[in-house]
Amino acid sequence: MIAHININSIRNKFNDLMELVGTNVDFLAISETKLDHSFPINQFTFSSFKKPYRLDVNARQGGIMVLVNSNIPSRQINISCLPKDIQQISIELNFHKHKWLIISIYKPPIQNAHYFLEKLSILLDQYDKDYENILILGDFNLEPDELTMKEFMMNHKFINLIKNPTCFKSNIGKCIDLVLTNQKFKCKNTGVYETGLSDHHCLIYSCLKLKFQKLPPVKFFYRDFKTFSIESFKNSLSLELSKASYTSYEKLEDTLSNLLHKFAPKKCKILRGNNKPHCDKKLRKEIMKRSRLKNIANKTRNPKDISNYKIQRNLVVKLNLKSKKDFFRGLDPKGDSKPFWKKCSPYFSNKNYSSMDNRVLLVENYDIISNQLDIANIFNNYFNTITDTLEIQEWNST
Repeated sequence: MIAHININSIRNKFNDLMELVGTNVDFLAISETKLDHSFPINQFTFSSFKKPYRLDVNARQGGIMVLVNSNIPSRQINISCLPKDIQQISIELNFHKHKWLIISIYKPPIQNAHYFLEKLSILLDQYDKDYENILILGDFNLEPDELTMKEFMMNHKFINLIKNPTCFKSNIGKCIDLVLTNQKFKCKNTGVYETGLSDHHCLIYSCLKLKFQKLPPVKFFYRDFKTFSIESFKNSLSLELSKASYTSYEKLEDTLSNLLHKFAPKKCKILRGNNKPHCDKKLRKEIMKRSRLKNIANKTRNPKDISNYKIQRNLVVKLNLKSKKDFFRGLDPKGDSKPFWKKCSPYFSNKNYSSMDNRVLLVENYDIISNQLDIANIFNNYFNTITDTLEIQEWNST
């Protein structure tokens, strides 16, 4: 499954979006991310996806992010024939004998439609000979029945798969988030879904008639201590031990295991492959309720329904922040550090913004030394004489 959504700033919505799409979506294009270099790539990683492909404009406008399932071979196509004001990310997906070129785009409302589609045609002219299967998805800010879009689709033999309104700035909505392809019969189950995350846009999706191995679910075994009574367990254990004498450790272990199974039965919980640890059952229910209220508001455009949706949306934001805080407060860095760094390390930046690259600088007697040979001589002299000030008796060779 491939999908696209104009998220209108991803920074505080990424976890909600991932909780929503889960393992249902294999290729997710996100437009209008509104990010810059200050947001580390690890902040937007998810267990079932590779590290995202990003095109950042600035923190106030534009931007594209693409996430691809980690089980699908993919690579980004570096396009040199387009100017920088054309926002697109081109990804090649390799399904054994089938290759697809998926182009994720975003056309700002103020950008000239003829100019944008002309530059997009240049890209297609360069790569249509290499790829039999091509698909373009994103926010075109153009409806498919407009003259410029009709000419573009006719020239490249594209078909638009999205028929329903996708953007609800007006009461009736507009179909401006599109999926264009030259392989209509290789796609199925195309549709529009209200997520409740974007201000005006719905998520659009379509399925390619292809299969691959997905991330398997995780089985989690635990003991149920809801009705466990320590006093009852001790009394039963004492009674069992007094009944018979144990000639081997195995018999004793079996008795203890059976008694433990009785008072604290072992249970199995199945989690999906990309489970988000901070999201609990209460938060999931509120997210589903928010999506339901947004669907109602889009259909009726009634001020009361819109108000109900906004109240629920704000509630989900508060619950999500509280759930994250509670989750990270439960991580103790003073104890076992592995769980702490496993959860926290993705949120630290992996970028180095130093203007001096990887050069070593040394401050010696208030002087800044940058010459590599001088630094090496200072370190060499320091380590050669490092033991002279220590009270170490010299070894007597005689």
